Amino acid sequence: FVVLLGAEISYAVQNVKLKGASMQLQNLSISYQKKIALLIVKELVDRFKVGEKAPSPDQLSSVLAVPVFTVEYILHNLVTSGILSEIKSDEGKAFQPAMGIDKIDLVKVINSYELIGNDLSKFMKSKTYHVLEEKMSKVQAFQSASEDNVLLKEL
Repeated sequence: FVVLLGAEISYAVQNVKLKGASMQLQNLSISYQKKIALLIVKELVDRFKVGEKAPSPDQLSSVLAVPVFTVEYILHNLVTSGILSEIKSDEGKAFQPAMGIDKIDLVKVINSYELIGNDLSKFMKSKTYHVLEEKMSKVQAFQSASEDNVLLKEL
């Protein structure tokens, strides 16, 4: 009976921690997510540039002083977006750039991160929606051409 009670308490504590982390992730602003994504990619680009081995989520969390749940969430999105790739290491999973570091600039990371998920634009009938979409595309082109859009390896 004591063992079962201990197991139930342990299970409850783990679920509270997971639920708390889940709630925190849901409340992260998109702006904050993009900044952390840039921070993570910058760290990986720097490590790749000098030939260091790919870090784990725990290592990134420690180096960047960002909670591991947040790091794992952003890493998942960066892999889904095609910016990073997950590899197997001695410690478990690790992450590295999924393309040459000469192609990873600020706007590429941000735009790729923003495009995660389903795009239902083709079903939109609103003329205003399509005008907004066209204007957004022009703004993105302007951002890409900006002198402030630098390669992360150069920061």
